[in-house]
Amino acid sequence: MNELPATQSLWCKLKLLLTKEQEEKVQRTALAYHNALNLASTIAFVGGKISQGMKLQRLVSKDLRKRFWLPAKIAYMVPRQVAAAYKTL
Repeated sequence: MNELPATQSLWCKLKLLLTKEQEEKVQRTALAYHNALNLASTIAFVGGKISQGMKLQRLVSKDLRKRFWLPAKIAYMVPRQVAAAYKTL
């Protein structure tokens, strides 16, 4: 029987050297992401603890982009992260 090749994971800690403007933008984005998670979680809870990422995505994606000015990729991750958390309950 063929064996799968061994895999190795590497972790590294980075310190970003940001300008003041970049730092403020990162902080704003992080706060918007946090607030978007809270909103999506509230909607999932009210909807009966929705744990299906695609279902929650349809309910919240447009609102997240408009309300929090999140880039599409980040707005896409929010409902999936919330749904994954509700799956573990």
